[in-house]
Amino acid sequence: MPQYKSSDFSHPYTPEHLQTLNAQVATVINHVPLDSQALMDLIDQRDQYLQTYIGELSEQLELKQSFIEAEVATNDKLISICKTLFSSTEKELINLKKGQKAVQHYK
Repeated sequence: MPQYKSSDFSHPYTPEHLQTLNAQVATVINHVPLDSQALMDLIDQRDQYLQTYIGELSEQLELKQSFIEAEVATNDKLISICKTLFSSTEKELINLKKGQKAVQHYK
């Protein structure tokens, strides 16, 4: 799994607070084993901040549009990474369950 840094989730329009959240997301994503609850909490915090920030940009239409376009690309990247992480976690759980069943079978 590649190592991610906050700049992987930032763009020229990223405000400072969002950069901090992005750094925390990168730290959680890079940690093995994955703390899925911490990741979901950070993604929720990120989403809440984005909604507030976009609302604050209501009168700055060009900046708002540029920010949203850049953020859509970032969100797509995060979704792709999360799908990969959760898919591999699901596979590990399935293998663990199979192993437990095999042990029970031979007891």
